Formats: sequence, structure tokens, C-alpha cells
Amino acid sequence: MNKNTDAKDLELQISNYLSGNCTEEEKETLLAFLANNDDAANTFKEMSAVWAVSSIPAFAEMEDENLSLIKERISLSESPATILNQSRKHISVWLKVAAAVILLLGCNYFWYIYTENLTEVYTSAESPYEIKVPAGSRTNIVLPDGTEVALNAGSVLRYSRGFGIRERNVTLNGEGFFKVAKDEKIPFYVENNDVRVQVVGTVFNVRGYDDDNYVLVSLLEGRVNLTAVSGSVMMLYPDEQALYNKSTGRMEKMKSNAGSACDWLDGGLTFENVSFADIAHRLERKFQVKIKIESERLKLEHFSGCFNSNQNISDILKEINVENQYTWRVNGDTIFITDKKGGKIER
Repeated sequence: MNKNTDAKDLELQISNYLSGNCTEEEKETLLAFLANNDDAANTFKEMSAVWAVSSIPAFAEMEDENLSLIKERISLSESPATILNQSRKHISVWLKVAAAVILLLGCNYFWYIYTENLTEVYTSAESPYEIKVPAGSRTNIVLPDGTEVALNAGSVLRYSRGFGIRERNVTLNGEGFFKVAKDEKIPFYVENNDVRVQVVGTVFNVRGYDDDNYVLVSLLEGRVNLTAVSGSVMMLYPDEQALYNKSTGRMEKMKSNAGSACDWLDGGLTFENVSFADIAHRLERKFQVKIKIESERLKLEHFSGCFNSNQNISDILKEINVENQYTWRVNGDTIFITDKKGGKIER
């Protein structure tokens, strides 16, 4: 990819990246190109916003039309004020898409200046905004209130169209790192099916995938209040973690270096006395593979380790297998792991 890359080819590359359909090599090439080409970087931002909007039910059926209108408006120098002052009887599709883009990118300036107009269009709608992160990817967003959120692979974040006006509630299936903008009048809530986290302004990490048997909340700064569906309540302070067991309904507080729970932000992985079954889930999301553990004993084995972003899945499996307990084989995108019966580890 070079400076003369065709616009259609660039859009195809970006589309493949956003949908998780590109190789690591293609991803690295694209990101390097974007870092050195401002026009391409702007195209990437615009397409990222459209991609996020297209996952919202209200816009899904108009995806192609929205994209065409966005490109048309981008090529014009019409100001947001001009667009928003159009007759309400003739509100264009672009206005709706532009407002959604503003929300998704956290453009607070436009959001608060044109609150009345945008609220009328959006807050009455039932469908929430939804940001999905493909397996093997991570993404960063800024919510309308200024809260910064990093989302890990396979995560889904949803929030209402009235977010930041009447409430600040988000639902999370997956893992997210939050730097919450302080607002004493409107508390911030992160909810999944099992635990509700309440904060005013703080920094914390939540790991709560639907297919895991636990929810882990790690606090770096400030204070959070936790309420579980089982009725358990807890308050956390910096460098404390809360582990909620979905099976038993119990919530346990642990002293820990909460920062280690956020190593995924740099592409790393840390396991502290974690079951092999849980490790397998995290490796599946990070490396876009399927892992089948063909041993009930191995699923219950616990391991600890710290791995950086340069280590691939083979490196990690080898280091975890320091006592030569298991062997593995690869078939397509699936890794089969069994108790070792002698011989060298298969690759």
C-alpha cells in the first residue's frame, strides 16, 4: 500500500479491518499507511463511525444509502448549523447519521450546542447504540459525556440515545476499561446480566463475558459500588478487585495490582491462578481461534503467567505447558488439547 493507493481499494481494506476479515499482516500494513497519510486516516474515522452506526437496528436497513449520503456531505462545506436549521419536516437521512456519528465519536461540542434538535430526533427511539468489537481486535471510543472506553475483543457495548442527558447507563457483554468523566449529578452505571457497577468519576476495568462463569471488576482510581443479582454488595478502593461467581452468587474481594488486569490494552495477557478453561476462552477471543480441551482434568488445572503482545498462541501454550502436562494439535482454526501421552508437542 502506498500514497497512490486507489480510494476504492483503501475503503475495501478498511472495511475488511472493521469486520475482522483481514490478516495480521494486512492489518499492520493498513495501520502503518494510516499513520502516514492524513487523508486516509480521516477516511478511516468516517468509515469507523458508519460501521458502528450500521449495527444499530434503526440504521441497518439504510446502510448503503447512509454511506452514499455521508460521502456526499463530506465533499461539501456545509456547516452543522446549516444542516440543523433545516425545516423539521425535511430532516434528511444525513442529519440522522451525522448525529449518530457525533454521538459515537464523543463530539461533545456539537452534542450540547444542538441538544434540543438531536434529542427530538433520537431520544424517543427505543433502539440503543451498539458497538461490537470483532474477535482479535480492540477499539477505543469516547462517549457523549467525555468518558473514555477501551473495548476488548468480542465485546459489545450498548447505551441509550438519551445518554448524558437524563442518565449515564451502559450495558457491557465482554471487557471494557473505563475512564469515567466526573458528573456528581448523573452517576455512571456499567451493567451486565450479573453485576451493576456504580461510579461518579473513576478508572476501572470490567471483565464480564456472557460465556464466562465469573465477572471481574478491577479498580485503579477512585471508588466503585457493586451490586450483584444475587443481592451481594461491595465497595472497592484502588488496587482492589471483586470476583463474582455466577454459579454460587458469591462476590469475593481481593487485594491485587489492578493494573495487571488491564495489560490487554497493550495486547498482553496476564493469568493469575486461572483455570485452563478460562485461559482457553481468553485465547479464543484474542487470536480468533477455537480451543477444545479434551480433558476434564485439564479444564480445572490452574496456571499463572504474563505474556506480551509479541508472543503468539503457540508461544503461550508452550510456556503454560512447562510441566509437559498436555499436547495439542491444530485442525483448521481449531486447536485440540489433550492430556499428554508421551512424545513431542504437536504443532
